[in-house]
Amino acid sequence: MEEEKHCSIRGITIIVSLIFILSVLPLFYIGIYAHPNADDYSYGIHTKHVWETTHSFSQVLESAFEGTADKYYHWQGNFSAIFLMHLQPGIFGESYYFLAPFLLLSTFLLFSLFFYYTIFRKILKNTPVLSLLSSLIITFFALQFTHVPSDSFYWYNGAIYYTYFYSLSLLLYGILIQLHYQEHLYSKILLVVVSSILSFLIGGSNYATSLLNAILLFFTVVYFIYKKSRHVLFYLPSFVFGLFALLISISGPGNTLRQTTIGTPHNPITAILLSFVYSGYSIINATTVPVFLFWFLLIPIFWKMSDQISHTFHHPLYVFLFSFCIYSAQITPVIYAQGIRIPYRIRNIVGFHYYIFVAFNLFYFLGYLKQSKGFPSLTKPFPLRFYYIGLIFAIVIFCLGRIEVTENSSGNIELSNLTFSASAFYSLVINEAQSFDAEENTRARILEISPSKDIVLSPIMNHPYVLFHSDISKDPSFWKNQHLARYYNKRTVRLK
Repeated sequence: MEEEKHCSIRGITIIVSLIFILSVLPLFYIGIYAHPNADDYSYGIHTKHVWETTHSFSQVLESAFEGTADKYYHWQGNFSAIFLMHLQPGIFGESYYFLAPFLLLSTFLLFSLFFYYTIFRKILKNTPVLSLLSSLIITFFALQFTHVPSDSFYWYNGAIYYTYFYSLSLLLYGILIQLHYQEHLYSKILLVVVSSILSFLIGGSNYATSLLNAILLFFTVVYFIYKKSRHVLFYLPSFVFGLFALLISISGPGNTLRQTTIGTPHNPITAILLSFVYSGYSIINATTVPVFLFWFLLIPIFWKMSDQISHTFHHPLYVFLFSFCIYSAQITPVIYAQGIRIPYRIRNIVGFHYYIFVAFNLFYFLGYLKQSKGFPSLTKPFPLRFYYIGLIFAIVIFCLGRIEVTENSSGNIELSNLTFSASAFYSLVINEAQSFDAEENTRARILEISPSKDIVLSPIMNHPYVLFHSDISKDPSFWKNQHLARYYNKRTVRLK
């Protein structure tokens, strides 16, 4: 009976893996039609010109270092993120920009699966098959319900600043978990070195991720000190390097200059309180009907997993409040600096953390229920196969029900509010992505070969949801127009 059950789980995992692979294929494919936008141009101006002049990658890196130093003193202190911003693939040629979504999607998927798998396999002691199945399911839903995909995967500048470093943080935490269970000293030392480097890089990234990283590592170190465990010696370097990088970042003179362009920062206490309010809203907002039903898919799996762990689950309310505080901390720097005007790219990583937050609390609460005397089994009253079939059917129905059908300016049917993969597939099928690509290529050729220093361009008419970020304006003094003009060595650029 146990062998039949294992074979059944293995078969389900194979099916889920195939669905997962098929779902990400259109996401990678549509990436070949992505193009630079907005700050891609402003941060790529000097590195692009250096590449065109020298065709030396080392000179490009040197220019990126110089640009990072300049931004540190005159704009913002996030040195590791700013350095990568100067290296957007389009500086080597417009046709290389597809590397941006490839990098961002690949790291998100691989590091998410690694992180979840490590937790399920190492901490919860599950079988490799069940660990992989659970990791695929959570990663799939986190990806499909990304708030604004264009800002997280297809716009290099915004995505490298937030999504990429979120992905790196998952890699770091997965490595730190592996470190705890590693028995060989040399392997431990290697993992300490790698985790310290990653933590330093994350510390120099966006403040949402770097602050959250510092907080999590701080409590990890405190936990091992409380337990009087020698493991603290292996985790302390990551905390120190991450905190050191964060201090370097927040000490950047450019931060003060940039703040003057945004306005007076909020009172710290107000920022913290608003962080709690926004975090509560983000959790409610992310829990759409399909996502709410998704958690019911995991309940029987988590219920079974709790058998494998010896930890006692006594304080679900305290754990929830503590984890909610940590979850809220990530948004505090943004609210402190600019209030509740939170860009989509930041909302996206808050949305990604939502899945970690809810999964952690759901598992803990189920463990608490299971250890409560007299609480019945969740799996005995009905066959699980009917439970899953019913849930999956309901999720599909509600996903279809979310779709909005409208008529565009050309009189054609237009679908919106699709899941990420469905939206990418739809744009490809109706040739919207291909038409967008053709328009962008035409614009790039005009900017590259036109002898005129004052360029008038046609607006981009095709706006594929997962690709399109924004356009320039009719005003040549608009900041996006100015950066685009400098990127192509023009005096002015505007729309008709």
